[in-house]
Amino acid sequence: MASHLPRSQALTPSVLDPPRILDMNYAFANTAMPVAAMRLHPFTHMAHEALTPAALAALAHTARGPTERLLKGLEVLGLVEREGDAYRLTSLSNHFLVEGKPSYKARLAEASIRRRNDA
Repeated sequence: MASHLPRSQALTPSVLDPPRILDMNYAFANTAMPVAAMRLHPFTHMAHEALTPAALAALAHTARGPTERLLKGLEVLGLVEREGDAYRLTSLSNHFLVEGKPSYKARLAEASIRRRNDA
């Protein structure tokens, strides 16, 4: 049976590179979590105190489960740290991701999100 792929794409399993696909998935996750955070403003909500997932969910008007998953992802990225049942900002997120601070660096990402939402 002939392949419908161009000759350059008709690779055998021994030359296929699954890590490339996995890297794409991880890259998406590393982008999706901060984008979700831009919409929910957890860094600003947590600027003055550590919050539990339930407390953050109430402030962000979201459900506890997805908020907890987001916090766990942000922890993996080094943007929050667990403190008992609560999460607090790391020095990095406290310096660059709290809205209203002169050092806030997420304006460009927010503008990009707004343009996509308006499209």
